[in-house]
Amino acid sequence: MKKKGLLALLVFCAASLVAVVVGLQASPFKPKNPKGFKADSFVRDQESLLEQLALECRETTSASTEQCVDWSMVSWAWNSSAPAEFKRFLDQSCSLGSEFSCERLRRIEEAQQEQKWQKLQASEAKKPHSWPSIAQLAGAQPIDSWLDIGLQGAVAARGSEIDLVCGAVLELPETLLCVSQGNRQFNYALGRVVSYVEQGNKILTIEQHRTNPLLRFWQGSNLRREDFEIAVQLLLQAGEPLADEQRLWSWMSAQPWKYFLSFSAPSVFTGVPSHEFLHGLYFQSEDFRKVVGQTLGDSQNSLERLKFFVAKIFDTSDPYILTNEMQAYLLQHQSFLRDKKSETVREQIIRNFELKPSGFELERFMMGY
Repeated sequence: MKKKGLLALLVFCAASLVAVVVGLQASPFKPKNPKGFKADSFVRDQESLLEQLALECRETTSASTEQCVDWSMVSWAWNSSAPAEFKRFLDQSCSLGSEFSCERLRRIEEAQQEQKWQKLQASEAKKPHSWPSIAQLAGAQPIDSWLDIGLQGAVAARGSEIDLVCGAVLELPETLLCVSQGNRQFNYALGRVVSYVEQGNKILTIEQHRTNPLLRFWQGSNLRREDFEIAVQLLLQAGEPLADEQRLWSWMSAQPWKYFLSFSAPSVFTGVPSHEFLHGLYFQSEDFRKVVGQTLGDSQNSLERLKFFVAKIFDTSDPYILTNEMQAYLLQHQSFLRDKKSETVREQIIRNFELKPSGFELERFMMGY
C-alpha cells in the first residue's frame, strides 16, 4: 500500500472500536484466521509511519501539504496535544483551495475563543491526585453538539480540571457517552475491559496491561452493559484493580445505561466519533442490523480489503464483531475506504436503510469535522 493510502488508513482508523455487537442479526462472514489478529504489530507500523511523516513534514518537506495536515491531526489525536505546526499546515492547505481545511481552521478558531469546556462544573468531587473528574450534562445532547464538545476538549481543555464530559445522546436512547480530554489515562482505566471484550475474552495482568501498545492507539470505545459487567467481575476476581480502574468502573456501574460510547476529544479530527455513533446505531436499531447484514452478505467479494484490515486489529472469530466493525468503517466520516467497490457498498447500505421506516436519519450518525 502506498504511503498516501497508509496515511488515510491511519487518519481514519486510529480507534479502539470495541465491537460488542447485539446478537440479533447473524453475520454472513467467516474469517479465515480466527483469533489471528495482529494488533500489536499494527500499532507499531502506525507509529513508524507517524515518525516518518513527522520527519518529512518538519525537516525534508518531501510530504505533500495534505499529508502533513493529516499527520498533524493524527498526531494531535494520538498525543492529546496539537503539534506546533498544525495551524501552518492548515493555513497552507486552505490557501491551496481546500474547503475542508478552511472549515477546520474556522471551527478551531471559534473553539479557542469560546472555551466552553473550561466553564463546565465537575459533578464528581475532585480529590487530590485522583482521576477522573467528571462533568455530567443535564439533558440529552444531539450528535452535532457532542462533536462541538469534543472540539472544545481538543482545543481548549488543556489545564482544565474536567477529565470527562458525559451524558445522554438525543439520537441514541439508553446510551451513555463520555468524551475524554485525552486518550491515555482513559484507556489506562478502561483498557482491560476493552481487551476482554475485544480480544477473545483475554484477562490481562496488570503488567500486560501497562505494556499494551493499544493504550496509545485507542481513541474510542463501545460496550453493552452486560459485557462490561462480565468483564469487570472477572477482572476483580483476578486481582486488585488499579486505582484509576476502580474509580471509573465504579462510576460507570452506578450510571443508568444500556450502551456505552466514548471518544477522546482530539479524535474529532479523525473519523472516530462518527464510527462510535454508528456502533451505537447498530446496537439499537434492528432495522439497521438487518440492512447491514443483508447488504454486506451480498457484497462479500467487494470487501476483502476491509475484512483483511479488521482482522489485523480485532478478534474476528466472533462474526458479530466483524459485521459491526465493517459497517462502521464503511460509513464513518471520511472513511479511508475510497475505492469504487467500497463506495458502491456504502451507498447501497444508505439506500437500503432509507427504505426502512425506522425514524433514524443515517446521515446524522456519519457526521464529523
